[in-house]
Amino acid sequence: MAATALPEVKKGNIMFNDLLNETITIKYPTGAFADGEAAREECQAKAFVFDYNERQLKEIGMVSNAKFFVIAANAGTIAAFTVRPLGTTITHEGRNYDVKSVRSCRNLDGEIECFSCAGV
Repeated sequence: MAATALPEVKKGNIMFNDLLNETITIKYPTGAFADGEAAREECQAKAFVFDYNERQLKEIGMVSNAKFFVIAANAGTIAAFTVRPLGTTITHEGRNYDVKSVRSCRNLDGEIECFSCAGV
């Protein structure tokens, strides 16, 4: 299935938007099955990606090679992380990361601005 085009990132918080310098691909289950396999949707998003340090990894009980993603909210990311986050994967620089935690970040109006995710 072809990835959807990148949507425009909101211009509300200039400092936040400056950090969204990488493109990632998110694959998430739709809840349907095709040929005995779970059907998946795919979308692209802008993200800020960084590594955990060893102390942070120990605090949250994760293994090395984990990444932390701050991902801009768009229709695809909202569908992936609010409807069916289990089984969601993020592809970054050719490597797949299983999403282990997701937290939505909202503005003062209650709209989702971004998601913070841990991937291993």
